[in-house]
Amino acid sequence: MSCFKVSPSVEIPIGSYINDLRSCDEVLSGMIAKNKNEYVRLGTMGKTLHIARRRLMVKKHIERIENRRNQILGRILQLESLHMDKLQIDALKNISNAYTGVKTTVGDVDALLDKIESFKDDFDDVRDRLNESFDIMNTEIDDDEIEKELHEMESTLNQSLPEVPSFVPQVLKNNNNSSDSDIETTTANTNAIAVAFVEENTDNT
Repeated sequence: MSCFKVSPSVEIPIGSYINDLRSCDEVLSGMIAKNKNEYVRLGTMGKTLHIARRRLMVKKHIERIENRRNQILGRILQLESLHMDKLQIDALKNISNAYTGVKTTVGDVDALLDKIESFKDDFDDVRDRLNESFDIMNTEIDDDEIEKELHEMESTLNQSLPEVPSFVPQVLKNNNNSSDSDIETTTANTNAIAVAFVEENTDNT
């Protein structure tokens, strides 16, 4: 690649210029290696004035090429620094644009935090209400209330039960001569009396 290029009309990235300079540096490095080989070869051709002059010319040419390489290296370092500065400036511009696009203010943030806190308070209230509705085991019951409830249960139970009749129908006793029909008639009368008593108590309750 040629070291001398016409500047184009379009903008070329800085990295492209850096790559071009590195390519030139590689070309100059190859030229130095080639001239060093020539310098060594001339030393083996004898000790004449002509050869000495050529060796000196080659030596000075190598020095000029090395100076050119040093200049190119300095340009590469300058462009790399410029490239880094450009990247940093672009990043700052993007950050500035991002902040400009965000319209959120401190008041908006405070309002949002207040709303979140309100939601949290509502959630805590709902949770407490649910815990109260299911917290049956922690209900405090006084011993006096338990005893009073027991007495009311016993009173209700006694009122709901029918009284057992205290009289006993007269049954024929010690009458070995009673017939079977008399015994059946007496049994039927006793059953009728018991049924009538139960129905009367049922209607009253």
